Amino acid sequence: MHWIEHPTFFLKTLDQYASHQAIIFDGLDFGQVFFLLMRKRYSTLARHMVNLNGAFSSDTEAMALLQRRTMRITTPTTAELVC
Repeated sequence: MHWIEHPTFFLKTLDQYASHQAIIFDGLDFGQVFFLLMRKRYSTLARHMVNLNGAFSSDTEAMALLQRRTMRITTPTTAELVC
């Protein structure tokens, strides 16, 4: 889809974004988001999150979601695969 169609598409599918607890920031650019993630400044990020349709009951819940979704992905060792 062309970039000018994205705002209309977003508004039409807003309920889907909310049901999947999409992470959308307002007032931060991607560089600031990266910096805050690297510094684990989840409270600042949570304050800038857009709470679509009340998907988060509090900043604490939003922070927990950010922490879950930014956890390091580890691969199992060979010993773990054998067990």
